[in-house]
Amino acid sequence: MRSTRSPPPLRVLIAEAHPIVVLGLADLLKTLGYMLVGSVASGPEAILAAGEHQPDLLLVDVDLKGEMDGIAAAVEIHTQLGIRSVVLAEQVDAMMRARAAEAVPIAVLDKTSPMSVIADALRIAPPRTAH
Repeated sequence: MRSTRSPPPLRVLIAEAHPIVVLGLADLLKTLGYMLVGSVASGPEAILAAGEHQPDLLLVDVDLKGEMDGIAAAVEIHTQLGIRSVVLAEQVDAMMRARAAEAVPIAVLDKTSPMSVIADALRIAPPRTAH
């Protein structure tokens, strides 16, 4: 007999320095049926939280608090834990995409993108396999 259980919800960590943006992204995750495992505002916090919570995906802004930006945090998290990301930025250019490529992101998106575009990027995120 086949199991009719749904796969567990995607577990997402948000790294974003602006609390209002975090609220909007958290609401989007809830709407999609995903689980928010935490939110942090700096790169070092993101690395620690990713290690602690083992999310399936990192939703990260490039502009975080402190000296480490979101791309550097996403690269470190991917290298250490195999966790992929959706990268958000005020302005996306070729140099940023090239830097972000090292983190093997699902998408690199402009923060002014409609929530539907961010939702689409989250929907295509594959389940994380053990690293």
